[in-house]
Amino acid sequence: MQTPILFIILARGGSRRIKNKNMKIFKKKPLISWTLEQALRIKKNQDKVLLSTDSQQIIEYSKKFKKLEIIKRPKKLATASSSSLEAIRHAVNKLNYNGNIVLLQPTSPLRSDNDVTQAIKLIQKGKIPLMSVCECTHDSSLLTFRVPLSQKFLPINNNKSKVYFPNGAIYGTDSDWVKKNNSFYLKNTHMYLMPEKRSVDIDYEYQFIMGEALFRSKSHE
Repeated sequence: MQTPILFIILARGGSRRIKNKNMKIFKKKPLISWTLEQALRIKKNQDKVLLSTDSQQIIEYSKKFKKLEIIKRPKKLATASSSSLEAIRHAVNKLNYNGNIVLLQPTSPLRSDNDVTQAIKLIQKGKIPLMSVCECTHDSSLLTFRVPLSQKFLPINNNKSKVYFPNGAIYGTDSDWVKKNNSFYLKNTHMYLMPEKRSVDIDYEYQFIMGEALFRSKSHE
């Protein structure tokens, strides 16, 4: 028997670059709606879907989703500098939850149901912590560099090996790990690879426009 999953959606009311981003209309419905619907669609009977937000507007909107649990997040855990893990810990403690956790960010509406279910399979096999990644497609990152522009060009990937970056769509762990760690970006973090076309992480207005252009269907595939 598989361990139940707690799906957590973090959606604060503020946004530095796109005003009220999570409630901004994306393909005829609020951006957050796509992730809430996806989690509720994927969940099994023993699973839970939890929304954590500081926004009363988001709370009122989300009340229409059946089988969705909602908790009000303290403002101090919903600032631009607050970490996702702090918010997850708050949710875990609030629910007194023990078990596996999948974090789905509302800013990744192109993530497919299959992406989530495949990531869950890895988590159920004990591959935690886990995060979804995308391959850096700029010529295998041969031209990627990390020095100030005032200095001479110095590539960081001379051997032309593939380079990946977190795309923000899926994070997986369990309650015990959450209580002991402060970052997903660790040497022992497992990766779930997603294609570039489903890896848009909406943070800027141009990404919002690009995401809508790439969007294909209700299942995001």
